[in-house]
This record gives sequence, structure tokens and C-alpha cells, in this order.
Amino acid sequence: MARLVYLQDVCPDSWQLWTVSGEGSCLRDYRFSPTKEERELSTSDIETMLTKPEHFWEMAPHISYKDTEFWREQISLKNASMSLAPIDDVTEGDGGHRLQSLFASRVKSLLTTGESNELTQFVVEWIEGFSHVVEREQFNHWDNTDATQHRNIEDGFSWTASLLEYCRSTPQLDFIATGEPDTDFGLFAAEVCLGLSSKSNPFQDGRQNSIQPDGLGVRRDNSLVVFEMKGPQDDHDPFTAMLQALCGALAATAKRSWVVSTAESECGRRPSILLAGKNDEGFRVHLYVAIVAKHGEVIAVKGDARIEEAIPKLKTAFPQLGDVVFFLPQYSQFDKGKHFPADVVYR
Repeated sequence: MARLVYLQDVCPDSWQLWTVSGEGSCLRDYRFSPTKEERELSTSDIETMLTKPEHFWEMAPHISYKDTEFWREQISLKNASMSLAPIDDVTEGDGGHRLQSLFASRVKSLLTTGESNELTQFVVEWIEGFSHVVEREQFNHWDNTDATQHRNIEDGFSWTASLLEYCRSTPQLDFIATGEPDTDFGLFAAEVCLGLSSKSNPFQDGRQNSIQPDGLGVRRDNSLVVFEMKGPQDDHDPFTAMLQALCGALAATAKRSWVVSTAESECGRRPSILLAGKNDEGFRVHLYVAIVAKHGEVIAVKGDARIEEAIPKLKTAFPQLGDVVFFLPQYSQFDKGKHFPADVVYR
């Protein structure tokens, strides 16, 4: 058995590879050359640690631990997903936020000055680029771990975690009522790191990049939802948030076969999810954007000309795009996953 593990009490600065044979086990830290091996902790010791908060695991690919180059790249991607330092000889790009910012900047320019065929070509190129995203054995460690250990109302992930755990609190995925029945949804994954290897990155050749949608969900018609959550401490521009969700939607479209197959496989806390469109036929992806206003702040979505003029153009350039739904929850709605009213829906 092999797993990728993050053991805060043992190695707070990096993920490691944990291999097990009976009661004997080995933690491998690929930041070192040669790889540093730790064999003092037993299998039961590590399993006990993994029940504690801030200790995570996920299934590892079936690749020999001797393939140092492969594991250095994999672990560097995992570190990036948790804002940990990359492995020294894995060249990092400017990070997921930078890649999303680059995407948003170019889309804004094309929406303002470009021809429709230029926007279409741009969408096609980014979908093709995201086809190089590294596939994993599962979405990430949140498949296995209760995400509600994070309960800071000021933090966007805490809002996402609350919705995620409501949805998977029973063996069958529960749906969140939005007030618009055909837009009800269930979250099944959070903080899904979609990573590009430094050896196959069409956006920044020779560098490692990733983007990280805040959540993936499903509607009652089995279509996919890309969820973008902005907490009180985040940037609250709804147009930019929508474009960040769109970036995730293009990546999910590029990797739809992997997304659909992974969702279908029950894993840890995540039930099996049926998604439509594994082979593109019938594939639809919706953008769900939630922004929690600070006390006294007013966030205007309806009437925002940038959004209302962009959506028809984006739907033409990206035919798989479905609805764009905005949520503007109040603080009082925290941890009330059953109802999460939609404020603005663009069909």
C-alpha cells in the first residue's frame, strides 16, 4: 500500500510518500537527495496520527517509490496546493492565482476589444492546455477527511467546507436548496488542485503550475458545477470571481473523463456521484459564485454590465457553459447547508 501523507507532527513543511508492508512502514521525503527514509514509526503509529486534525492522506499512484523524479513532481504539486514550499529543483510557475489572473486578464481584454472568433480560439487553446493536467487517484485528501475542522466564518474555505460536509453527511449525496429547484446542487469535492507538470505545461514551458477550484458539485440533472467561494477577507469583485470559476470550468472540461470517472468511484467520505458527459456528449458545466459580504458591504451583481455583456459572448465561445449563478449569503447563513439561496441566475 502507498499513500501520500501530510503529517504535521512529523514533517510540517512537506507531503511525503508512505509505503506499508505489514506492520513495517516507510516515510519518504523527496526533498532530499538521496531521498530521506524514516522507518521508526509503525503502521499503527501513522494511522493514529492520520485521525488527528491537520493530518491528511490520499491514495498514491501505482508508481515505484524508486522513481524519484516522478515523486518529486507529485509532492511538489501537493505542497503547492497547501501553500507549502516547492521542492527545490522543481521549477515553480507563478502559482495558481497567477495563472488564473493571467487567464482573467486575457479574457477581459478579448471581451472588450476582441472578435468573437478570437475569444472562441482562446477558449479552445486553454481547454487543450488543461488537457495536460496531471490526473490523480482521487480528487484530493478532502475525499478522506472531515473538512469542518475549519470553522472560521471569515475564511472562504470554511464556508465551502460547511456546504461540502452537509452534502456528504449521508450515504447518498444531499442537495442544497437554492430557491430555484433546477439549480439545486450538491458539493462532492473541495480545493481540487489541477496541476500542470513542469515537463508538460503549455502555459509556462518548463514550469509547474496549478489552479484550484474551490469546489466541484453536481445538479439534479447530473450536470457539473464549478464552485467559487469568496469569504469576507477575499476580493469581492463578482466579475473577476466569475472568470476564475470559468478558468476552472475549462480545466474540468478538458479533464471531463477523469472528473466523471473519479466522481463515480466512491472514496472515503465521498459517495459515488453520477455525472453526465464523460465523452463530451451531453456535458454541461455551470458556474456558481458565492461572495460573503463584509458587515455593511453591498455587492451589486444584477445590473453589472461587465457580467451581463460577457455571459452571452462566453456561451458562444464555450458551448458547454450552462448557467451562471451568484450567491450573496449573509453571515447568519454560515453552517446552514440545507438552504443556500441563489440571488442572481443567468441562463
